Amino acid sequence: MDQTQFNFELTNEEMKIINILQTCKGKEAAMLGAKIATLTGISYYDVRQTISHLINQHGCLIGSYSRGYYQIVDPKEVDEVCESLRHRGILILYRASRIKKQSLEDVFNQGRIEFKE
Repeated sequence: MDQTQFNFELTNEEMKIINILQTCKGKEAAMLGAKIATLTGISYYDVRQTISHLINQHGCLIGSYSRGYYQIVDPKEVDEVCESLRHRGILILYRASRIKKQSLEDVFNQGRIEFKE
């Protein structure tokens, strides 16, 4: 996540967070969002929102798990992060299907329709 490689302008908050994450290369170097908030002076909520924006809007390779956020450094970590996200997504859709008393497939298909809108 070298800043010189971005093809978009970073906000001040994004730059602060990316500077911290550049020291967190790989899962083993993960840092809790609360610590990132303390080090940057940005609220924990805004740290989470900014990281989400960096991933969803700009495709930054940032992973997370119970021990915090980190810069994804290799294809194995990409696969691990994607597997974890897929698993969580399926569990959430399963829970929704149980609450709605609908099939998992119906809930998934409704989500596909909503996502396209």
